[in-house]
Amino acid sequence: MSTAPRFEQLHIFPDSPTDADVPLARIMVHKAKKELEELKARVAELEKYIARTERFIFSINRLPPEILSLVFLYTLLPPTAPPPRQVVLAAPWLVSQVCKHWRRVALASHELWSFPAIHLYPNQSISQLNLHLSRSGNVRLHPTLAAEPRTMRHLSYLLRTVVGSSARWSTLILAFDWTLPNLQAQLASLQGNVSELEELQIEGVWSQGTALAEGDRLKVFSLAPRLRKLSVKSVCEPVVSLVIPWHQLTHYRAVGTAHEHLSVLRRCPTLIAVDLIFSTASSVAVEAPPVQLPHLVQIRVDSEFLRVLSLPNVQDISVQRGPEGDAFIPLLDLIRRDHPPLASVSLVRSALVAPTLVSVVEQSPMIETLRIHVGRGDTAAVNEFIARLTIDPTHVDCFAPNLATLELNGRGAYDQERLVAMVKSRREYPAIQTGCRCRPIRRLVIETAPNKTLSSTTVEDLRALMRTGLYLSISTSFLSNGAADPPYWITNFALWKSWN
Repeated sequence: MSTAPRFEQLHIFPDSPTDADVPLARIMVHKAKKELEELKARVAELEKYIARTERFIFSINRLPPEILSLVFLYTLLPPTAPPPRQVVLAAPWLVSQVCKHWRRVALASHELWSFPAIHLYPNQSISQLNLHLSRSGNVRLHPTLAAEPRTMRHLSYLLRTVVGSSARWSTLILAFDWTLPNLQAQLASLQGNVSELEELQIEGVWSQGTALAEGDRLKVFSLAPRLRKLSVKSVCEPVVSLVIPWHQLTHYRAVGTAHEHLSVLRRCPTLIAVDLIFSTASSVAVEAPPVQLPHLVQIRVDSEFLRVLSLPNVQDISVQRGPEGDAFIPLLDLIRRDHPPLASVSLVRSALVAPTLVSVVEQSPMIETLRIHVGRGDTAAVNEFIARLTIDPTHVDCFAPNLATLELNGRGAYDQERLVAMVKSRREYPAIQTGCRCRPIRRLVIETAPNKTLSSTTVEDLRALMRTGLYLSISTSFLSNGAADPPYWITNFALWKSWN
């Protein structure tokens, strides 16, 4: 670095410099400017060095681009979430504006841009949608068509842009009003152009009180050879009236009456997973023989509806509250009739009857996961069941020998000391008793109401069991604005998170 004259030397000039002093002043100014430029260059170099080095301080900057792109996928809003005012304030646009590194990773992750949406964005432009689609490369697309036409200025053009990429559609969420003329005209061109579509979600496609004629119904998905999953919600006509290749479906989720569900299940012999939500009481006339679903592995259903089904291979079943009486008798009848290889049983918001519950578990010895919703009046039944799960050292055989995961949730109470003793017996006794065929409980999930939280003694006892390898999650649920609102869960204590 050159050495320029110090500014104090300017004081050698008199108050009224002569022409002879000007050349020396120019030399001094030139050298000072050169030194300033060198200092600025050095400062810029140091700033770059600090920026490059400082990135290593934060752990997120040490993530490989592949992991960071997966993290970005979790920033995407679910289709039902209210969107922000502007498109650029939502992912993936937002993460691509944080820094240069994140922008490079976001632009290189085509899957991040594979969820184009026509949403409640009044200012959504065609150029933004085209740019979104171009950044997705050639990967499969999962578009969401859920706009309110009265707030969209270029709805027809936006629809045309998304429909033009239908050959790459893998999942489609359709939440439009089917009676809109521009939507009918745009979707009419999809006939035969949805060869890659695997999942279709329909929410409120028809206007309330609108019944479509046979010729006006949605037929563009009747020739979707890869369509396997269907989810339907809030339609005013029977779900079975949809023109869908029912015979090839493997996953089905819908809200409707018991008769509507029964009509659909008769058309879908290849179903693997079913989630049925009943808009009215699920009572139906018992048929002989029941509807055969030989390939079904997973089902969520009201208990009374089990009376009309034959499920010889179901492994994961979630039973909800029945209209009256013992909700688990239909499940017990199903087990006795079909002998399914049940591995996971969930009892959701049903009044517990200890003898029936014990019979269900006794006759399904392969059960590995048991989820029980504890109501306010189920204390005695839960305590009796926990006592039944406790291993008796005087017996070699045990109740529910394959049980490895137990989840207790709801707003009821139970004997905490008895619960700890049960878990401890099922973890310690099989380890020292060589002839015991009982698996230890490896995962315990407890969700309680605010006034039913676990005591400090119970938590400490469970923490001690965690040191032996037990996974433990304790949560407290809060209901706001009445019982109709969904619960909000606050996790108080957990060892690690499960991605299952």
